[in-house]
Amino acid sequence: MKMLFMGDSLVEYFDWQKRFPQHIVTNLGMAGESVQGLFSRVLTVRDVCDSPDLIFLMSGINNLAMGDTAFINFYRVALEKLKASFPATRLYVCSLLPVNADFIKDEDVLLVNRDLKALALELEAVYLDIYSSFHHDDGKINLDCLLEDGVHISETGYHIWSGELQKII
Repeated sequence: MKMLFMGDSLVEYFDWQKRFPQHIVTNLGMAGESVQGLFSRVLTVRDVCDSPDLIFLMSGINNLAMGDTAFINFYRVALEKLKASFPATRLYVCSLLPVNADFIKDEDVLLVNRDLKALALELEAVYLDIYSSFHHDDGKINLDCLLEDGVHISETGYHIWSGELQKII
């Protein structure tokens, strides 16, 4: 199976191929990328990964870090272009993850996740709620999932995220 990962540093900084060695994995994560950057790259995906079976997207936390909450239409067009380029591919929209940083409000993350879930449903993609998996049963963020900066993911966090993906692969 061919899998394609797209998004920001949260995607880039993990060795998805090592985690899923039985599959062919292309990691197009890019540190610092916004949804607008993702949008600008979707047309070049075919040059890098021909006919993936699964595409996983996670993007938007850098937008929130810059105070930009109005990016859902860029996400929509990026998904539409991916669907048009790869009509037989299953598209997965991963929720944004919780953060422990003063410059990103959890309410904004939850609002974006609500919009991403609705967008995935509308465009017949699959929404993956990874956000909830990064919380304890009492609703508090599992800080073991995050690095000291409160945004990037620890090995524990990647283990949880990739475990959620393993359930559907």
